[in-house]
Amino acid sequence: MIVVNVDPGATLGKTNFHRRIATGSKGATLGHVQKIDGGAGNGLQPLAVVGGGDTALQDALFLANSCHHVTLIHRRDEFRGEQRLVERVEKRENISILYSHIVEELRSENGELSAIVVKDLKSGESKTMALAGLFAAVGQAPQSAPFAQLVATQGGYYDAGEDCC
Repeated sequence: MIVVNVDPGATLGKTNFHRRIATGSKGATLGHVQKIDGGAGNGLQPLAVVGGGDTALQDALFLANSCHHVTLIHRRDEFRGEQRLVERVEKRENISILYSHIVEELRSENGELSAIVVKDLKSGESKTMALAGLFAAVGQAPQSAPFAQLVATQGGYYDAGEDCC
């Protein structure tokens, strides 16, 4: 028997969030964060995470360990991530959640992010939030297309059971 390990990974896709920010920002830009550095949460500076899946929930929890306050911004009424992560986020005193909100604009001072404008999708109201950092935990695209004829996929991800090893 021959076993082949295929792991082409995933690229960070350009979601509506990124297209909206690219066209609506005033001087600030947003890139994907490949790895959140523990030094990102340096004390009292507020940070925000955008997203609603496991990655966004995990990022918010990680950042909350080293920073005063983290705001988790999600465009829906509920998270898509695992319930156990949602419960941990909801219990953290230094994490606040903005459900049904989107980031409309990034603002900068001296070339660095200083604030974001978020819009409440239900009321239509917008507000400005001072921030030292914004982490986008949205939009991955699996790179499985070259192997699609050889390996079964679900939503582009390989269909592998826990019993495969």
